[in-house]
Amino acid sequence: MFKPLASTCVLSCVLFSHLPSYAADLAKSLVKVNNTTITQQDYDNYAKARAKHTHSKTIPDKGTLIRELIQREVIRQDAVRKELDQNPEFLRDIKYLEDNLLMAMSMHDYLKKHPIDEAVLKRQYETELASLQIPNEYQVRHILLKTETEAKAIIAALKRGQAFKQLALEKSIDKGSAKKAGKLGWITQSAVPQEFGTPLTTLEIGKYTTTPVQSQSGWHVIQLDGMRQVPPSSFENIKNELLISVQNMQMNKYVGNLIKNADIKIIK
Repeated sequence: MFKPLASTCVLSCVLFSHLPSYAADLAKSLVKVNNTTITQQDYDNYAKARAKHTHSKTIPDKGTLIRELIQREVIRQDAVRKELDQNPEFLRDIKYLEDNLLMAMSMHDYLKKHPIDEAVLKRQYETELASLQIPNEYQVRHILLKTETEAKAIIAALKRGQAFKQLALEKSIDKGSAKKAGKLGWITQSAVPQEFGTPLTTLEIGKYTTTPVQSQSGWHVIQLDGMRQVPPSSFENIKNELLISVQNMQMNKYVGNLIKNADIKIIK
């Protein structure tokens, strides 16, 4: 709760210092709670912080926000009356929040002074694309049996010329794929158990496994109907991810330089 409030307050103070013509409006008193005055500035700060914290685009009416501000203020005043603002745990947490806010502002300041244009993102995209191992997708059918003996019988029937699709319809205990003549659709090797995925890399299109394949589900006879490469994501689709990746690299460089130039002594 403290962090977004503090962040908004700092930004508002900066705006306030550069826009003196708005001073009268921002200082306008809205309500007085005991000896504390809640101003338009307080109201604006709270409205912005509330929206940021709740991730809501719906802004409550002014009366609702003022009631919330009053509730917060009476609770705050009661905490001060109890001297909870001097509590060591509170002071420690405030210091922690203050440090986090300062670090965040410093990093945002660095990123603002080192903007990333689209050309940088495109170079990063090409770099990642070059090192990307694009997996294959396999169009697969299978027939699932309870025992190895039953699976061997299916393989023998296939060798005699019986159709894979018909055998899948009649014999497979995987009723979902059996209704589709054994069709599992397009899958990647990583999407299936290793013992099922490994034979896919060696099968020729149109061929089936000549030895039964065991998995936790039972015994499979697998046929490969097609193979293709998974198309990589387009630049536009992953632009935001690329921006985050480049910003992380910038932050590593920024922090690395700070550490390099700092006088650090680790005391054991």
